[in-house]
Amino acid sequence: MLRVRNGEQLERQIATSDGQEAVISFVRAGTAFTYSGGMVVGSAASGVFELVTSGEPNTSLYVTGARLKMTRSGVPSGMTGARLHWFTQLPSGITDGAAFVVTSGDTAKYKGYSDLESALDFGQTIFSQSQPLNKQITLSSSSLFVALTPSTTFASASGTPYRIEVDYFMV
Repeated sequence: MLRVRNGEQLERQIATSDGQEAVISFVRAGTAFTYSGGMVVGSAASGVFELVTSGEPNTSLYVTGARLKMTRSGVPSGMTGARLHWFTQLPSGITDGAAFVVTSGDTAKYKGYSDLESALDFGQTIFSQSQPLNKQITLSSSSLFVALTPSTTFASASGTPYRIEVDYFMV
């Protein structure tokens, strides 16, 4: 149960499902590449990734936190934080290494972004997170689509594994 209070301190309870996690894993293309801030970081196949949730069309998903993990030694030179962009349907034309652009045809699908904090080096894992996120999105299907962009220019290593974890619950 989620307890909500309005400005008059009236309280009501909203039935929610238990907290859940959706995960995206991908490997950067086999070449080194320098990403500028606002460019899309993805795989050779795509710059947008599908998060399959437990939701149904026209239900609300409430994102509570997100994490980015990269398996490599040392924070990439120049990398600070990152940004996750949220879509309710698969957008067009978003590819790895391209500037992030929301086209006029994708405006209704785009639900905003969430900033991830500065990347930290934990030995062989680079970690960035944002909690709490507090982002509510009405789903068009059971999926949510995500694009990742860096905040600043950084040099990526060839074949780096990435993992994006999103905590959410259905409202």
